[in-house]
Amino acid sequence: MPNNNTQLHIKLDFTNLWKLLIDKQKKKEDLKRDAGISAASVARLNKGENVNTETLLRICQYLECGIADICEVKQINNNEVK
Repeated sequence: MPNNNTQLHIKLDFTNLWKLLIDKQKKKEDLKRDAGISAASVARLNKGENVNTETLLRICQYLECGIADICEVKQINNNEVK
């Protein structure tokens, strides 16, 4: 079991979310308005930062997709670890 003091070397990448929005001819503004997502949450998604699970579920419900359709786990190198 990993030590709780070690940093994660993985992150969620939301590139697939932006591609899916394009495929469905939706904009980030549509996502905010129609899915009830705050501008701050969209900004965090855009930067690949943490968002809460409810936000991800709202997006999936709005786009009629699963979590794996909007994000994927990516390895990050040591230079990117904060």
